Amino acid sequence: MGKQLDGRHRLARMQAAVFDRKISSTHGNLTTLEPLVINYDDYGTDTEPKALDLADPCTQYLALGTAIPYEYVDYSAKIILEVNSAELYTLRMFRKLCDVDRVVDELVNASHHMSAFTGLKHSFNLPHYSNCLRFSTPNTCDALNVDDIELLHSTVEKCRKDPSLTTCKSKLIGQVLNYLLPKTSKSEKTYLAVLLKITASNGVPNNLDFYNNLLHGLQHYFGSNPTLKGAFFNVKEDEFLRSLINDSKLSGISAGLILLCFLLYSRSFFYTLIILTTMFFSMGIAFFFYTVILRINFFPSLNSLAVVVMIAVGADDAFLLHTYYKKYKKTKDDVYEVGGPYVPLYKEQDRVRQALQTSLRHSLGSMFVTSATTAVAFISNLTSDIIVIRYT
Repeated sequence: MGKQLDGRHRLARMQAAVFDRKISSTHGNLTTLEPLVINYDDYGTDTEPKALDLADPCTQYLALGTAIPYEYVDYSAKIILEVNSAELYTLRMFRKLCDVDRVVDELVNASHHMSAFTGLKHSFNLPHYSNCLRFSTPNTCDALNVDDIELLHSTVEKCRKDPSLTTCKSKLIGQVLNYLLPKTSKSEKTYLAVLLKITASNGVPNNLDFYNNLLHGLQHYFGSNPTLKGAFFNVKEDEFLRSLINDSKLSGISAGLILLCFLLYSRSFFYTLIILTTMFFSMGIAFFFYTVILRINFFPSLNSLAVVVMIAVGADDAFLLHTYYKKYKKTKDDVYEVGGPYVPLYKEQDRVRQALQTSLRHSLGSMFVTSATTAVAFISNLTSDIIVIRYT
């Protein structure tokens, strides 16, 4: 065998020497051409798969880590399915799972969604891996068969028991064990992951509707067996901000209704304006203590709902103060004598002043208890392990 290889290399060197000394005639002059060098270093090595090659699911799976970076697994949209363990490796279940790409394609085409990475033709899905174990099986959903499914099942179980087997070192089996299936499947229910062919949301607000439709579409397609138990589309923050905006609108409406009740109950525009100004400055003072005094830079969006707490506590105290004021203004009546220090104008001013002082003295205790209990409840959040709640 070594002699045959030496003969091939010797023949190649002779051919290179011929090209090196090749002479051409140009207008009667002899010109020596540049030497032609043949590089045999890359002879027999595998080339990177092209885009056309990745149309085959098996080639795509083998390209993970080379042409397809591992980071794609982190940024891809994912779903988790709950399946009966006894029904997982059945032809019916594999055909059900294999149509996931069709559902995704229909939703993408209907919504004209543009994924951040559109190079993949197939999801990382368990049924396609069964086709990849035999070269004779076409890599399509229609080619799924019981023999290939049983071969995949037996291979997975063997590799779970003894990962040192040669078959278990294959990229395909490694992806199945590390990405798609749990480490053990001894319970009646097992969980299966599917890495979808599209990426998760990249933060564009318009994508939220698409991923909500995708979630509902997959739930409708799978039904109860398998059951869609979880999904990762990276829309948690977008969904939270949308809910926060809706809740903020409700808090604004509630503030307006409470101020209207103040106006109707007190029949004083000035008193209502004072209450509104007090609430506004209370939020400013609280933010000052939060950022300047306590020097907390982390400001979770949940803090924006603090206006609801301020409205609730402030409304209670404002109604309480006004109730006491009206009560003592009616009952408080200073004795008026002719020639005394009181005249009707001064008498009315003193009545208002004394009624306000008395109402403040009696209502201050109730206001303090209301504010203190609310403050203690929020201070207790400092012991929480959840960062958002801790700094609320």
